[in-house]
Amino acid sequence: MKRIIVFYIFCCFSFFVSAQCTSDALKENNALVFKSGESLTYNGYYNWGFIWVKAGIVNFQTTVDNDIYNIKSVCSSCKAWDWFFKLRDTITTSGNVNTFKPNKFLRVVHEGSYRARFDYVFNYDSAHIVSNGFKKKDVFVNKKIKLDTPAMDIITFAWYVRNIDFDKHVYNEKIPVRLIISNDIYNLYIRYKGIEKIKLKTGERVECYKFSPMLIKGTTFNGGEKMFVWITKDRNRVPVMVQAEVVVGSVKAVLSSYKNIKYTSEIFPSESGSMGSDVSDR
Repeated sequence: MKRIIVFYIFCCFSFFVSAQCTSDALKENNALVFKSGESLTYNGYYNWGFIWVKAGIVNFQTTVDNDIYNIKSVCSSCKAWDWFFKLRDTITTSGNVNTFKPNKFLRVVHEGSYRARFDYVFNYDSAHIVSNGFKKKDVFVNKKIKLDTPAMDIITFAWYVRNIDFDKHVYNEKIPVRLIISNDIYNLYIRYKGIEKIKLKTGERVECYKFSPMLIKGTTFNGGEKMFVWITKDRNRVPVMVQAEVVVGSVKAVLSSYKNIKYTSEIFPSESGSMGSDVSDR
């Protein structure tokens, strides 16, 4: 069950680590769909046969100050699983809310016996990312990664996607992205899959924009377009579910609660609230 809670990849949403979306179809005036103080919490599930088992929790907290966003993501396995596979991942990122260009990114990884740290500083004048940290026994200090085209980290990308005007895109259209993953930059894409209704635990069906990120083949994912992300079709554009096939089984992240949401709507009738513990597609 190695790294079963890799639902950081919303995007990204997890979703899910640096990206540049070349689409110009942002919401008019680039008006942000989130505000300072927003907090989103997700339950993570692992599918073992026919059973979805709760395995972890991830929380995202956002602050905005003088056009600078700061987003912190904390992911942890449930205590009941810690004896088998303990996961504690923390990601922080900051950048400009008008351009969605990140300035700093830090990820501290604790996944079972695996340890890693990635500390990025984005220098746009010299067109480099300076990376410090380690991956297992590989220590890197002041490692320069060429940044000939602007790039974002995974969390920045996830929040950028929320601001895309999907109504200006057509079904199956590819939206290019550039991701930095473990010191390597990849040219990938997300594929827009149209509008789809998903059902909340309460039985309410909500309209969502759906897209599928292109994944990198590795120890967790087989690669390809086997991850799907649903974000609400309201002014908040909140990701409510991410589901993906992994090497063994599948994983799902479901929005469980929210605080300080920017706009009230039928989906989010109050500034803060609970979404229930589960969401099922269609």
